[in-house]
Amino acid sequence: MVKTDPKEAMVGAIAVWEFPNTLGGGTVIVRAVLPDRIIVEGANLGKKTSSFRYLLDGQRYSTEVTDCWGKPTILAIKYDEIDKQGNSVKFVGYIWPVRQADYDQDPAKYRVTPSEEPLYKGFSEYWWSTYLFKEFDKIAPAPGVNWHGNPFSWVDSAKAAGWVTKAETKEAMVGALLIRSNLAAKFLEIGIVREVQPDGVVIESRYNNLVSYTQTLSFEDMKLDKNGRAFSGYIWPVRAE
Repeated sequence: MVKTDPKEAMVGAIAVWEFPNTLGGGTVIVRAVLPDRIIVEGANLGKKTSSFRYLLDGQRYSTEVTDCWGKPTILAIKYDEIDKQGNSVKFVGYIWPVRQADYDQDPAKYRVTPSEEPLYKGFSEYWWSTYLFKEFDKIAPAPGVNWHGNPFSWVDSAKAAGWVTKAETKEAMVGALLIRSNLAAKFLEIGIVREVQPDGVVIESRYNNLVSYTQTLSFEDMKLDKNGRAFSGYIWPVRAE
């Protein structure tokens, strides 16, 4: 069963795009259907790092390689963005996990109804920060993330909720949440520390569309960068005594 309307997504369907300029394409599998967007999973979503050349039926082709190459990655795509990717990307449609003959017998049986977004500890399941909270909870003792309130005050909120927090950039710890912000620009960045180096840290974070990224931040640049983003503090995955 094939559907070409961006809003006719079904959990388990394969979404297909063509790349006319490179004679290639891309596919992802739909994991959730929400009122305003779909959540999909693919294996080459992320920031481009290089290109990969290959030979098919005597023709040479090239495809982008990203920092998520070969790794399952979650992506959120709004319906009004699915078929507005520009001339280089064209949405083809969904391949539903339903036989055409079965659909024709009872179309109403397969009517798609978007589901409400589930919650994780009161946070939207597919909000970019929620993934970082889940990573924090994998190594933090119970109860894990247990603070809410204004995100720009989460370091203070976490401290009040019984977590060890640190105000110096060099007080990094693997597994800690690092928070940087620019209140005037309404910018908030949350990352989880994956590596502590002599002069900085490597953090993992996510974009608004849920694609993950990593970056290396020096302790000095972390204090206040050229975009006015200031270091707010670390939330260690350690309970205060």
